[in-house]
Amino acid sequence: MGTGIRFARMVRLLLVVCTVAFPMQSIARDINVVAVHYAPLMIPDGSHRGWAIEVAREALRRAGLSHSVEFLPFNRSVKMVQRTADTIHPARYRNPKRENKFTWIAKVHVVGNTFNTANVPVNSLAQARRLAKIGVEAGTAMKDYLTAQGFTNLELAEREEVNARKLAAGRIDAWFLNDVLAAWAWKRTVLDRELVSGAPMSSSDVYIVGGRDFPADLAERIRVSVESMHTDGSITQLLKRDR
Repeated sequence: MGTGIRFARMVRLLLVVCTVAFPMQSIARDINVVAVHYAPLMIPDGSHRGWAIEVAREALRRAGLSHSVEFLPFNRSVKMVQRTADTIHPARYRNPKRENKFTWIAKVHVVGNTFNTANVPVNSLAQARRLAKIGVEAGTAMKDYLTAQGFTNLELAEREEVNARKLAAGRIDAWFLNDVLAAWAWKRTVLDRELVSGAPMSSSDVYIVGGRDFPADLAERIRVSVESMHTDGSITQLLKRDR
């Protein structure tokens, strides 16, 4: 009897010690980084995977978290982030419509949203309203912004490279996109002229996100790592490489 009681007490003590030393949310785990093809932020092929993925990978390394990277179609990637507690997306634009759908772990960058043209800069919404056609990618925050501003002269495309080619061919008058993505797509699609970017109409915060159930302690570790990358200039260097 005495031996059994002592054994039970030892088991309870070990359980308490393990719970204190290894809380469930802090147990080391493999973080699944899900991404979509969205250059230059996320690139599925080659050794260079895009600056958003590189930032996320380095932040996870500094946080002491192992990881894997998986590319999925856009809708599947969003659902996986929202439905699993060990998954992050390296680059989501923060806006009010999305606010309650994710855990906004860490701000990576702020991009300026501009009207891009092949000649005369467009520096105001009023100027843009007078244009016949403005190219914008379907299903994006850029399209949502212009729609909310009452624009009806929009021509939708499935990929930004399509808008770049349309602009170069004169099939649209302007192309609304953030400055980082526009410069990347234009440089790789149109080789014989410079892209003209107007004044920013708005800005978008780029975040690493998790689902609503993403562990708070892991989110804090990643956030601190990203802050250290801002401080030491690592993120700026990664961005410069993709300009």
